Amino acid sequence: MRRIYGGVTASLLLAAVFFLAGPQGPGLAVGAGPAEAVVREGAIEGRPGFSFRNLIYKWGHLFVDIVNGTQRNVSFGGTMLFLDRYGKTVARAELLPAKVKRRSFRRYRGRFVEGSGEEASKAVRLMWLFELRNE
Repeated sequence: MRRIYGGVTASLLLAAVFFLAGPQGPGLAVGAGPAEAVVREGAIEGRPGFSFRNLIYKWGHLFVDIVNGTQRNVSFGGTMLFLDRYGKTVARAELLPAKVKRRSFRRYRGRFVEGSGEEASKAVRLMWLFELRNE
């Protein structure tokens, strides 16, 4: 019995090639989109009990969830520095102060005052400069 695979097999092989040869590793190669990157989570240096989740930065602004794991309500705001491998600042973003309740999180929208999301995506280190005030 002879099987004819034809277009189905060719389509699956072509899809597999696009999947494995995508621009950011495995993924579908659709084309160039806007400068955007996502960092999932991490601790904030020097601030026990504070962390961030879902840091998403685009061309001129960013979104980040600041998590307050302490027992205090805190006003949180300041500057984020994106550094290259030599420690040079490639992008700087500012977050306006806002209240983060105890044991909760708050979504911030910041904007780049130096550089952009494209430069920030090339950074290898993130430095946090936040002012914390107890309320």
